[in-house]
Amino acid sequence: MEKKGLYGFLKLFHEHAQFAGWPAVEITRATIEKGNHLPYVDFLPEAKQCRHCGSDLHVQKSKKRIVITIDTGTIHAREIRKVCSVDLSHPVETSRVLAQMVPAGQRYGYDLIVAVGVARYLRNMQREEIRVELLHEKDIVLSTGTISQLCDRFLLYLEALHLNRASALRAAMEGSSYPLHIDATSESEDTLFVFRLFFLAIQMAYCGTERKEICHLVEDAIATAKYIIEGFPSLADIGHWVVG
Repeated sequence: MEKKGLYGFLKLFHEHAQFAGWPAVEITRATIEKGNHLPYVDFLPEAKQCRHCGSDLHVQKSKKRIVITIDTGTIHAREIRKVCSVDLSHPVETSRVLAQMVPAGQRYGYDLIVAVGVARYLRNMQREEIRVELLHEKDIVLSTGTISQLCDRFLLYLEALHLNRASALRAAMEGSSYPLHIDATSESEDTLFVFRLFFLAIQMAYCGTERKEICHLVEDAIATAKYIIEGFPSLADIGHWVVG
C-alpha cells in the first residue's frame, strides 16, 4: 500500500477493530512499527500539477507534527508540501485531507473537538469523565486543562458556523418555527428560568423549585412562544411572564 493511502487504512482499521471489540490500547499497538512510539503517516498534495500553469510540482519541504483524532488516534503526521517547478511564486500545494482533519498548525482534530464539545454540553459530562472515557475507549491521553481548551474551541467553531449559516437558518425558521433559548440560575433558594425569543427580543422569566413546576414551566413557555410567533392577539395577556 502506498503511504498516501495509510490514513484511509488507519481510519478503516480503527473502525473495524472497535466493531470487533478490540481494546483501545491494542488498536494503538497494532498500528505502531517496531521501535516507534506512534504510527507515521505521510500526507501528500492531491494536485499533480501547478494549478496556475500546469507545470510539474516538486517537493518544497515537509512538516511534521503529532495529530490526535477520533478516527485514527494519535499519529505522527508528515505533510509533504510541493511547489511549481517553473515559478516558485505560484501557490504551495498541500494536503486537503489533512486540512479537513485538523486545523492548520494544530494538534487536535475537528472530530475530537466535536466529540469533546458534545460530551460536555449535550451529554453534561465533567472534564474528568471526558478524560477517562477518551483514554479507555480511544487510548487518547488529554489533560483536563486541554479538554477545557477544546470545549472553548468547540464553542468558537459552533458560533462561526452559526453566523455563517444565519441567513439559511432564519429562512428555514420563517413561519411557525423559532429559536427559543432557555437558561437558568440558582443563586437563591428558587431557580430563575429565562426564556428568550431571539427574533422578537422578548424574554419570559419564572421562579420555581419543584421539578414538577419546572416541567410545566418549560411546556408553558414553548406554548407561549408558539402563540407569539403565530400572532397572539395581546402581549399583555402573557402577564407576569413578560420581563422585557
